[in-house]
Amino acid sequence: MRAACVSGIAVIVTAEVFSLIPILAVASVWVFCRKSPADAAAANAIGAAIFWRGLRNWSKQPVVLELQRASFMADLTTLPNLLDTKACICRVIIETPKGRRTKFDFDPESGLFLLAALLPEGMMFPFDFGFIPSTLGEDGDPLDMMVLLDAPAHVGCLMEARIIGIINAEQTEDGKTKTNDRLLGVAVHSYEHEHYRSITDVSRTILDQVEAFFISYNKQRGKKFKVTGTAGPKKAVRFLKDGIAAFEKKAKKQ
Repeated sequence: MRAACVSGIAVIVTAEVFSLIPILAVASVWVFCRKSPADAAAANAIGAAIFWRGLRNWSKQPVVLELQRASFMADLTTLPNLLDTKACICRVIIETPKGRRTKFDFDPESGLFLLAALLPEGMMFPFDFGFIPSTLGEDGDPLDMMVLLDAPAHVGCLMEARIIGIINAEQTEDGKTKTNDRLLGVAVHSYEHEHYRSITDVSRTILDQVEAFFISYNKQRGKKFKVTGTAGPKKAVRFLKDGIAAFEKKAKKQ
């Protein structure tokens, strides 16, 4: 009996020190129980140790799960944008879908999309609106893009868009004016807008809707938005490449 108890304690200590998997401890119990009924005390001791170890591990589960959950919350702003300068195609992450009054912003800290604002009754996003990852604008955020698509996408949707142009604009707030250009693109899976290759292909009606939206949206926030002109895909791609360079420059400093 004493020898069995000593053996049982040795197995317990070994399991604790070397963190042996439970199946080895269970096998040890099975071996001890086969020797003689007198070794039941040792088996019970090992069983209690297994139970106690399992209870301690279970108590750590919330922390482990929290760490696992955090690892899945990627910073979408750093995803590759896969810019193809020849085809003028890049990846865009949609924050606010077409036809929505609810304005969403990606929150890198939580990895979730934050409800940032609610537009007034009767006002909504005319097309999907999002950002191009791995870019950086003058305001410190990724470059924005409005994407033409036949039907609304969803919040957080990753899509490929063809860059067709840029809307040049000035934004004034508290007496300070700065440029706030907006990229315009077409989802590669769009049927209705598939023939658009340049902003000049877009009807004046659609452009008026887009420009009127930006003017009204900024006015609601006490800002003045003035469209100063438009340009095609070549200038838009140059603008995008500048944003990529700014992002890479900032990343090197960190």
